[in-house]
Amino acid sequence: MGDGTCRYDCVVEYSEKVRAALRFAESEHRGQVRKGGSTPYVLHPIAVAMMLAAGYADEDLLCAALLHDAVEDTGADLEDIAASFGDRVAELVLAVTEDKTRSWQVRKEATIAHLATAPQDVLALKGADVCVNIADVVFDHAEVGEAVWQRFRLGHERQIWYYGSVADAVLGRLEGFDQLRACLAARVAELRALPVLSP
Repeated sequence: MGDGTCRYDCVVEYSEKVRAALRFAESEHRGQVRKGGSTPYVLHPIAVAMMLAAGYADEDLLCAALLHDAVEDTGADLEDIAASFGDRVAELVLAVTEDKTRSWQVRKEATIAHLATAPQDVLALKGADVCVNIADVVFDHAEVGEAVWQRFRLGHERQIWYYGSVADAVLGRLEGFDQLRACLAARVAELRALPVLSP
């Protein structure tokens, strides 16, 4: 609030269900690190959940944020997620899970196309995910410079295209979540302004 007072009326509760999702994510991502570094991977879904919590996301959306990479990147079972956290959480996770049997370009184009008709909670989840990813690139660029682009196998141009396309799709349709929208708009502008690898 800025005046030293606390606000409780709309704050999302740190519930038993959210705690269970956090423990599930930590267990599934244990030992994984973020691309190009040594940062524990689980910090990514935690950051996504924090961003959504700042917009007063509901319990299911917070759980989905914590679990959003579990199926795609750890092999966790979507049916187990549904049994433990409910069908809506599983549906949200599925909505942002890519089929890695397909090529990078096909997967990314499918994601962008899906956002054109995706419901608001999926837009918020994907927007927060990409916002955190973009922020990591921007922050890491400040530390290591153009070397940050070396972590992307297909190069900086396609990665900037993908992140920018997702950001544009989300910003064009997402309602509410004003803080997320502002952060995403600022970060994608910073991303597009970054120097790229020298020829």
